[in-house]
Amino acid sequence: MNYNIGELVYFIENNLSLRKATVIRVSGEFCTLKFLDSLGGITLRNSRLYRDLKDAEKVINRGKPVSRSYSISYDYLG
Repeated sequence: MNYNIGELVYFIENNLSLRKATVIRVSGEFCTLKFLDSLGGITLRNSRLYRDLKDAEKVINRGKPVSRSYSISYDYLG
């Protein structure tokens, strides 16, 4: 997908929350974004960006429990 400078996009941060940003630079398959809620920015691959909030929300793993490959036992404390 191609994005244009000044376009509003959404991306998923830490697989938990959505952030809104504006495209300020396009270079090949990467876009440099400026956050709307702070002074920061980030460069991301186009495949991690979404034009529509609904599309981005479909990707988030909300409500799914995190599975661990190890178990914690506190029996040794007793």
